[in-house]
Amino acid sequence: RKIVDLTLQSSTAHSFMGLLVSFLIVSRCTVSYKRFMRIRNYLSEVYRCSREIVQHACVYTYDGVHASTEAPAWRSDVAYRTIILLRLTMDTLRWSSEDRDHWERPYQPRKSSSHSSHRAMISAELAQLAHGSRTEADENFRAPLLFSFLLREVVMKHPVALGYKMPVNEYRDLMGFITSFNQAFHGFRSIIFTPYPFPL
Repeated sequence: RKIVDLTLQSSTAHSFMGLLVSFLIVSRCTVSYKRFMRIRNYLSEVYRCSREIVQHACVYTYDGVHASTEAPAWRSDVAYRTIILLRLTMDTLRWSSEDRDHWERPYQPRKSSSHSSHRAMISAELAQLAHGSRTEADENFRAPLLFSFLLREVVMKHPVALGYKMPVNEYRDLMGFITSFNQAFHGFRSIIFTPYPFPL
């Protein structure tokens, strides 16, 4: 509208614009690669922590002196909940691209209805603490946090299942692996919910 002339009159201006576009492309590629590597590291961490939880739970309770008829069931429960936590985390990360429905549906309780009623009771208690309605994204990304709580719960109930209390450093290791798992999950969440800067 003849307010300002934006015509590029020389080859220097074209070179300068080409430099700017190249810089933005390189910056975008760099940011994308860094995000990719961060996600790759978080993925490696959640798999590592899952293996460590199950292996440490088995090794720490392998001693025949403290053998208990309930120990194999406890180890199996720890392994089962760890696998469910890992699978649920992967489903949560795929939620935005696959548009999954509510996360409870594919996961049926393995044992009696007492586990299902116990989980329903915990969910009801947590729902009362909510400050408002949650979106479907909030509900999906809350699921791994709830299951990590259930995994911590079964770890801390080991005195009943094993018939003795594990040394504090042993069950602290198990809790530490669950914490590392959660840290990686929060890293996933921060990347997913943080968009690219608008100029890029």
